[in-house]
Amino acid sequence: DKEQRQAAQRAPSRGCCGRRSGERRGEGRMRGAVAAVALAALAAGAAGENVVETFSQGMDGWVASKDAKYEGGKWKVTSEGAALEGDAAIRTDVRHKFYGLTKVLDEPVKVDSADGFVMQYEVRYPAGVTCSGAYVKLLEADSSLKPEALKESTPYSIMFGPDVCGSNHKVHLIFRQQNPVTQEWEEKHMTKAVKAIKDSFSHLYTLEVKPDNTFRVLVDNKEEARGSLTTEGDFAPSFVQAKEIDDPEDKKPADWVDKQKIPDPEATKPDDWDEDAPKEIPNPSATKPSGWLDDEPAEIGDPEATQPEDWDEEDDGKWEPPLIKNPACTVGCGEWKAPLIKNPAYKGKWSAPLVANPEYKGEWKPRRIANPGYFDEPNPVGTIRPVGAVAIEILANDIVQFDSIMIGNDLAAAKEHASGEFATKSVKERSSDLDKRKQGSHERRLRSYEDGLIGAASFYLGELGDLIGFSYEQDPVVTGLVLVGIVVIPLLLTYWYYSRSEETGISDEEFAALKKAEKDGAKDAAKHKKDDDDAVPKEAADEGEGDDEDDEDEDEDEDEDEAAEGVRRRIPKAN
Repeated sequence: DKEQRQAAQRAPSRGCCGRRSGERRGEGRMRGAVAAVALAALAAGAAGENVVETFSQGMDGWVASKDAKYEGGKWKVTSEGAALEGDAAIRTDVRHKFYGLTKVLDEPVKVDSADGFVMQYEVRYPAGVTCSGAYVKLLEADSSLKPEALKESTPYSIMFGPDVCGSNHKVHLIFRQQNPVTQEWEEKHMTKAVKAIKDSFSHLYTLEVKPDNTFRVLVDNKEEARGSLTTEGDFAPSFVQAKEIDDPEDKKPADWVDKQKIPDPEATKPDDWDEDAPKEIPNPSATKPSGWLDDEPAEIGDPEATQPEDWDEEDDGKWEPPLIKNPACTVGCGEWKAPLIKNPAYKGKWSAPLVANPEYKGEWKPRRIANPGYFDEPNPVGTIRPVGAVAIEILANDIVQFDSIMIGNDLAAAKEHASGEFATKSVKERSSDLDKRKQGSHERRLRSYEDGLIGAASFYLGELGDLIGFSYEQDPVVTGLVLVGIVVIPLLLTYWYYSRSEETGISDEEFAALKKAEKDGAKDAAKHKKDDDDAVPKEAADEGEGDDEDDEDEDEDEDEDEAAEGVRRRIPKAN
């Protein structure tokens, strides 16, 4: 089962209540719940160990918030649609609700550990997604934390994960840092854009933080972003403090002129400038087409229509036949108007040309002052508080599923899960989905198979289309190369055939006639040779003479072949 498979993997850790007596590293992965708005009190071990929640044992230790905001939100532990035997997950069970769920760790997990820090979990939208959060908040370690009191403002150290709403779908990475000078907290948002995946498959989101302040964001074990807490521009606001800032009290003077150009006050509109001239005018060169009928209507009542028998003029009014296009209007009917063309005299509304503003003072900027909150921190990761609890605090308008949450300092274990169990799950989910779509498509076409020749043709064309389409989904490179080969190879053969014909300088018909002549010549030569052989005496003295005659015949045949080849080269190709 899943628990046995995971115990054999390298990603071990403590369960919610710590390591069991005699348990070796690599055994005892924690099973719990994950799909709520506030995640879990997982247990963190010593450096090098990860807390792992797989929900195979339900949601023990997870506490739902009692805040009124989260009323009506229900979590569900499920194995529905699981690709791996024994796999379980948690999911939101009611749409359009806020969710809050928390679990406190047995021991805090350090973000600035010498071994690094990793946060990894799986997200799935089983029925698709319209507008739902699926991020996780790693709450800062605090002995006074009450999971049942979780709310949006509960302090966290890191917020990480996907957030989807319509066309806006991104992966959040936010660190909270306290300024030691002002004591104010700032949320540092990653500036690099990472797109969240919106399909109905499971996807793995991974955050790695190294002790050298570098970080990586991976989606499905593929790096999507990397950077450093010490690099200005990787986060907004930056971890790197500015020594000077704009003075917030400095305001632009009311008489400050920052327009570089103004309309020329001395310019006047030319006398011949007509602002009222239309943009388009009737074409003066156009003439009414011959056969245009000015007095004929474009539509007439249908002369073949008859009044319905049940028509009642008192109730329905006077009956009128439906209108049809007037058959007499082969050229045109009604009042003829010349087509419009651009007016060469049109100039539009006049405006004075721009000139340099003599009162321009330049672009205004507030004066710079010393940053009152400046502090020099060469190791920002050391200012991120340890993680004491896991929480899911989201708005879920859709069904959102969480699984395989991992938090700790063993980056290798997280990578092993990504390339092992998750990779297997991902392949099986797609394979199962592909099989279902293939079967559904096949069954729909079977219903039309008996509808005569058209139904049968539609069936086989659909089968071919599915073969190409589904093959492309599984391996787009190989399928693309095969399709290119199917198109290109016949074209190359056709090109070779016609280029060969061009090299001979004759048409296809002429080439075929020459080949036939060659065959006929070969047959005649063979017949003459046979006749000569029959006429030669069998005496030894005459054998030499017969041989000479045969040699002469062969020489004549070779001369004929060379002559035919020469003709083939000399005859120009017919146009």
